[in-house]
Amino acid sequence: MYVNDLFNENVNAKMKKFRYISLVILIAAGNVFSQGWKTGGSMPIPVSGGKAFVKDSLIYLLGGWSDQLLSYTNLIQSYNPSDGSWRIIDTMKFARSGFIADIYNGNLVYSGGNIPDFGFHNALEVYDFHNKPFVHSSHTIFRRAYAAGEIIDSNLFVFGGYTLEPAQPVVFKYNIPQGKMESSLDTSISPTDFPIDQMIARFDDNLYLFGGSIHTISSLIFKYSTSIGSYIPIDSRLESARAGGSTVKPGENIIMLIGGYNEVNNALSSTEIVIKTGEQFTGASGPALNIGRNDASAVIFGDSIYVFGGTGSSGFNIATIEVLPVHGITAIKETGETLPQDFSLSQNYPNPFNSSTVIRFSLKSDAEVELNIFSSDGSLVKSLLKQSFSPGNYSVQWDGDDSYSRPVSSGVYFVTLSNGKDRVTKKMALMK
Repeated sequence: MYVNDLFNENVNAKMKKFRYISLVILIAAGNVFSQGWKTGGSMPIPVSGGKAFVKDSLIYLLGGWSDQLLSYTNLIQSYNPSDGSWRIIDTMKFARSGFIADIYNGNLVYSGGNIPDFGFHNALEVYDFHNKPFVHSSHTIFRRAYAAGEIIDSNLFVFGGYTLEPAQPVVFKYNIPQGKMESSLDTSISPTDFPIDQMIARFDDNLYLFGGSIHTISSLIFKYSTSIGSYIPIDSRLESARAGGSTVKPGENIIMLIGGYNEVNNALSSTEIVIKTGEQFTGASGPALNIGRNDASAVIFGDSIYVFGGTGSSGFNIATIEVLPVHGITAIKETGETLPQDFSLSQNYPNPFNSSTVIRFSLKSDAEVELNIFSSDGSLVKSLLKQSFSPGNYSVQWDGDDSYSRPVSSGVYFVTLSNGKDRVTKKMALMK
């Protein structure tokens, strides 16, 4: 047996275990979510593009666009889940929507976003939940909307966003105490070629970006290492492409993507449960919202997920609050057993490749499969196969071209084998 065969056998064994673990988790999660979303009252001033956070016994909702007020708002609203009451607690220095926000040292820190008349704002504000918000610092790099961002230690990491500023970094790290940009991603990607409306989650000291919109809606997952500053796609993909959804984290290795939009639906009611095992992610459909919405705000309070506002399919704000119980999901355990695979996809060879590469796959039973090539932004480059096969081993050559037989440029591509129910993806590198 060749070394490569030994390696592939080991990888396949690990993938069998991974797939079974993920399946057990998803079945258990499905049982937890079986009650479905319930309506929980209405917002007196519904907004889209705001940010929600939990502090003590209240949920705070900042900013957003209001159809009712016909403007971006600077309102800081509070919601008390125990009695369903709403209050306007305070106001931000500037009205804004589609901004970045996170908790730092017990305070809310937020920047960027759409603002009235001036496009995008460059102020980074701080709110301590007691006193008036104040402007901490200002920088042109914050002039962007629909970016993704999160704070780790004392640094704010920002990804993409729509901006009109020339020569903006697409990914950067901003030191909050010092009030300065510490580093930016060394890349030739321009802001116009970087996703907006990505969904973000933190696992340990790494950040993961899900989906987003660029020239199409993406199902890709990217990993950003905060220690070395690298931004790379990983082999896993979302079950379905989406952008502009909300993200909550019910468990240590589980996230939920809620709503958003895709190329055919501007207000998704679907949700996706995504489980992380090692460096692999598995996604499955979660319970559908009662009302499709994008740019909504979501938080976990107690043992429930709360979703506020957003824009519906009609293009107007949604007032209805939706609530989903998640009690028990963090108690789900791995089993360690294996699940037989109906098919497997080997790593292409050679990889990286210059002009052509061979893709091999195996089937253990009759199946109708698709073998597709995708670009790094999630666009379909070429469909290599779509037909029925008997059990056996197969190989297909890809000549580095698209559906019109035109050569594609150097870069990272993904080959995906699916049977309509399961999917396996491998990353390929074309170097000319």
